[in-house]
Amino acid sequence: MIDMAPKVKKNYKKLPCLSQLEVGAHARIAHIKGSRKFVRRLLSLGLREGVEVDVIQRRGRSVVVSGSGTRVAVGSSIAEKLFMQPLKDANKLAE
Repeated sequence: MIDMAPKVKKNYKKLPCLSQLEVGAHARIAHIKGSRKFVRRLLSLGLREGVEVDVIQRRGRSVVVSGSGTRVAVGSSIAEKLFMQPLKDANKLAE
């Protein structure tokens, strides 16, 4: 597992949340804001701090991401609690 630098953990509010990323963006989950129960729920979906994901689709404020061999749709309330560290643009999706 990738250990996030303490600097990123302390300044996570400066990072964009998942709902702010565009389709095709490639980012790492830097911080999850929520209770232990919420973090466990995301872990069961394959979403945890340090995981790299690609934004596949947006439907309103909901977001579909793919990472670690899974594809997950998250609603706006969840997407706003996932603070992302943008990495680089993913390869262009087939149109």
